[in-house]
Amino acid sequence: MFKKNQLLEYLKQYNLFTDSEINEFISLATISTIKKGDFFIKHDEMCTTLSFVNFGIFRSFYYSNNDEEITYCFTFPNTLLVAYSSFITQNKSEENLQALTDSEIISISKKN
Repeated sequence: MFKKNQLLEYLKQYNLFTDSEINEFISLATISTIKKGDFFIKHDEMCTTLSFVNFGIFRSFYYSNNDEEITYCFTFPNTLLVAYSSFITQNKSEENLQALTDSEIISISKKN
């Protein structure tokens, strides 16, 4: 279920966007599901979307020099999901973002 009100309130709390800008953002957004164990983004992929977690939990991790998985962050509902440096620079990501549960995200492409 698309939780427009939750996304609206999330964006409003920053006092950066007008209601019109927020409504335009929401109109351009798409909803998708990610199954437990699947990836939002993998190492060496470029992050081209900014997402809001409607429901589900994600973990962010990278591989050490010894190829060990190092988990450094968890993302919960009602927060943003993005490989930030890759999204901003449009370089390949150093991190992996993986769903720990079945999840639903609301996304907007960098292009939009």
